[in-house]
Amino acid sequence: SASCFTDVDLLRVRKSIQELHKFKPQELAALAWAMATASQEAPDVFAAVERVAGDALRKGSGFDVATLVWSFAKVSAVSPTVMQLANDRLLRVADFDTRGMANAVWAIASVDMARLDALEAVGQRLRRESDSLDHVESTMLLVSFVRAQYVQPDLMGLLGGNVAVPQASPQHLVNTAWAFAKAGLVDDVLFSHIAEKLEVRTREMEPQHACNVLWAFVSVGQPLGRMTGPLLSHIQSMLPTMNATDIQAVAWGLACGQLASDSLRNDILAILHQKSPADFEVVGQRQIGQWLAVEVDDESVIPEAWRRWLAAASRPADGVRPSFVQLNLQRAVQKLLPRPLQNTPVFSEMLLGGLWMVDVAFPELRAALEIDGEQHYVRELSTMSKRELGSMALKRRHLERLEWVVIRLDVADVEKHKTKAARNEFLRLSVI
Repeated sequence: SASCFTDVDLLRVRKSIQELHKFKPQELAALAWAMATASQEAPDVFAAVERVAGDALRKGSGFDVATLVWSFAKVSAVSPTVMQLANDRLLRVADFDTRGMANAVWAIASVDMARLDALEAVGQRLRRESDSLDHVESTMLLVSFVRAQYVQPDLMGLLGGNVAVPQASPQHLVNTAWAFAKAGLVDDVLFSHIAEKLEVRTREMEPQHACNVLWAFVSVGQPLGRMTGPLLSHIQSMLPTMNATDIQAVAWGLACGQLASDSLRNDILAILHQKSPADFEVVGQRQIGQWLAVEVDDESVIPEAWRRWLAAASRPADGVRPSFVQLNLQRAVQKLLPRPLQNTPVFSEMLLGGLWMVDVAFPELRAALEIDGEQHYVRELSTMSKRELGSMALKRRHLERLEWVVIRLDVADVEKHKTKAARNEFLRLSVI
């Protein structure tokens, strides 16, 4: 049993390394699994297994392959050879049962080595027999597909439906919501089901799961519904034990979802009296700053270190280059301005107050031009219609609160106008 694995057992394994070439595929897979689930670190053992794993991965059963590749991923023993052979075997996807298939896909995706042809083979099988997967396997595949950037809306819908079952745990429900939000997709019925089930099970969530579900819902603009109270209460109870990453996620989620709570606000401010901006990564500083700017009206209650940080002047963002499309649109808009305004200062990728990245800013006009590509929207699963991304809505609300005019251009709408004259007329009507 891996739970009873001792130093003596590890010594025996190391003594047998020279004999690994004699192991049958199922024996090699069992050894790798035992080492992966034991508390002992043994990179030398996995290196030895890697050297002889070729035949097992080519000739072993789907179960053996899934066990081997899962074991390597579980201990972060990144082996291009093992992962590529696992991809090859997934092309023969019928060799795997559903759990083995899910484990193998999870493994290659978790180390960023999933190949498109392997994922396509899995996808084709799922389209034929998605109802044969349980909620655990479906959640693993959802998360794995998103990590591998293999987002197929029809597959997401099929797998999401398998998770909407009474026996799904909070972790599986949270991971499903996270996967959909990360993929830029929203299913109103599924998210409503997840909120309903989590309402009475929020106390079972660890800090990361609570932060993830908050992030997922507000990112796609989904209401928390009756889960709001229980979730925020549970988050508040865990705040003292949360790390910096969790705290910034909570603060940003509250701001993005417009989930004001005086008690929770005061508790976060108390933590920020103990944690300065230096305790957070750059993204975390900005997320905390956005929450302070949006949710805390009384500047006097903001800790001094954070007040100094918020006082950062607006400036062009360091190291951020505007896209070709962005520069072309900026120049076109400048030429369309009334002549007295054509020389007004304009900045690409401007960071306002250290908080909000604006695509094109005209500070003297207090006007911002946002050029939105596909990544700025979420898609409703059944109709594929566009919805505003939660982070974009947060930025728009605060810029408008600062009395900036925010003009948004959808790149897809711009590109519909093929000639220069047609595009300029579209920009004149949309912007000027």
